[in-house]
Formats: sequence, structure tokens, C-alpha cells
Amino acid sequence: MILDIKQLTLEQKPGMVLCARRLVDNDPDSLEFTIELIKKRALGCVQFPSFKSDVI
Repeated sequence: MILDIKQLTLEQKPGMVLCARRLVDNDPDSLEFTIELIKKRALGCVQFPSFKSDVI
């Protein structure tokens, strides 16, 4: 589904360019808040830390 910028709310428009770079570990409130923002389309992405792998 392609989003139409005209249909987004004032909260959603800037939110779609925001990226959550860190989630507080073991904090269910932080995770729940982040999920709610995604559901409301007020957060564009979540960046998870990369893990080094021994496999190349």
C-alpha cells in the first residue's frame, strides 16, 4: 500500500522520516510505545544493532 502524503496527519508526516535508533533494553513500556507509533504510522523505521558474524 502506497501512502498518500495528503492523507497523513500532522503527527504522521514528520514521523515517517524518523527512525528509532535505540530501544531501551528490557523496558516493555519503551517497546509498547514504539509499536504504537508504528501502528499509527508516526514512526518510519526502527534500526536494530548489527551483530558481527564470523561467517563471511
